[in-house]
Amino acid sequence: MIKEIYPKDIWYLLYALFPALAWARLRIFDDGSCEVLDHDGLKYNFISQEDANSWLRQEEYTRLEVLDQEDEEDFGIILSTIKVPNGQTEEEILARMYVHVAIDSTDLETTPTLT
Repeated sequence: MIKEIYPKDIWYLLYALFPALAWARLRIFDDGSCEVLDHDGLKYNFISQEDANSWLRQEEYTRLEVLDQEDEEDFGIILSTIKVPNGQTEEEILARMYVHVAIDSTDLETTPTLT
């Protein structure tokens, strides 16, 4: 039986690595089971979304949509510049799941630059 994705992917960022962007994708299936794909290309399967969310929190991931202006200031990121990884294949998506952010160490007020 092929599992169907329901209703969409949910994206998380590994906040321990900010301002670098290290993504995890939570994919929820129609039977309630979930799969997490992390920025290293590892996949983790869970019986429920609750189990997957618990694991993501334990691994220090935070849901992209809950980040706010305070996080921008605390972590030196600009939310409007963050784009969820996309691609036609999982390999293309995986290639975009880690984004190094260069910071000019001579001026800590400088906005980080995505590289």
